[in-house]
Amino acid sequence: MTSLTSKQAAHILRVLLQHTRVALEANPQFTVANLAALLAVIEKPGATQPEVAQTLGGVDEAVLSRQLRYLRGKRQGVVQSPLLPVVNLQPLESDNRVNVVGLTPEGEEFAKELTAKLNRLLASALK
Repeated sequence: MTSLTSKQAAHILRVLLQHTRVALEANPQFTVANLAALLAVIEKPGATQPEVAQTLGGVDEAVLSRQLRYLRGKRQGVVQSPLLPVVNLQPLESDNRVNVVGLTPEGEEFAKELTAKLNRLLASALK
């Protein structure tokens, strides 16, 4: 088999979301939107916040800001994972009003774990 069925793809995506919740010791409020933001940062480390929003299909920057705040362990009123933050923000050197988004060492480790998990799931599904 060279491609996934819809059922296999759904299974892999669900397992990856569950893996993320477990790996980050996240609460049930960890959403698909949180995962999407984290995946966009993994895909484009060092991108600016507007570039990450564009990667997510033009997500409103205020919405993305809330997702990043959660992933930085800064969201108030939400039980935080002890493994957060997985992302960090640094002001762009040429314009300190714009933030560059990157992974923390914990985020880098999580990205490696997620990649290994995905590779195992794909290898199993494509047998």
